[in-house]
Amino acid sequence: MSIQIIIKIREVAKRYLGKILVVLDRDKSKLVLHPDRDWKNLMILFFASLSIFAIASGYLYLDINRSGFESDQISDTVPSEIDADVEKIKETMKSIVVTEVAFEKLLSGKPRMSDPSR
Repeated sequence: MSIQIIIKIREVAKRYLGKILVVLDRDKSKLVLHPDRDWKNLMILFFASLSIFAIASGYLYLDINRSGFESDQISDTVPSEIDADVEKIKETMKSIVVTEVAFEKLLSGKPRMSDPSR
């Protein structure tokens, strides 16, 4: 795209955005502070987002209760039998037992350094 087209699109977007903001803003000159206007806009935004979240939560709640929420897709992708390498599982279990024994030895044995408080 050429730069002229981008500039024209930007000007059109700025013009339409300005028209939308003029509707929301009663003080077109922006000389007077209107905390009521700011709070009104903040409350409108808050309640609009709150209603969107409530609708989405209700939809998910009903969908989960009705159909189990993607339970069909999970049952299709997960195989009924798990293919695992038994040797790797045995090696992992051995390493866990070795670290457990070493940990118990550290807990039950005397420390190698002397107590500095004595």
